[in-house]
Amino acid sequence: MLSCVLTIGAAGAATALWVLPPVRRVMGWWWVGPALMLGVVAMVRWVMGG
Repeated sequence: MLSCVLTIGAAGAATALWVLPPVRRVMGWWWVGPALMLGVVAMVRWVMGG
């Protein structure tokens, strides 16, 4: 459960950082994609109780 919360937090932080225009100019969508995917998986595991 704690690992899911930490993963969701890290994915949220990566997404928040990526939303900033200077960061988006340097880093493409591929940089934040894996973090978002891990965040979604963690959210599903947390909801399912795993």
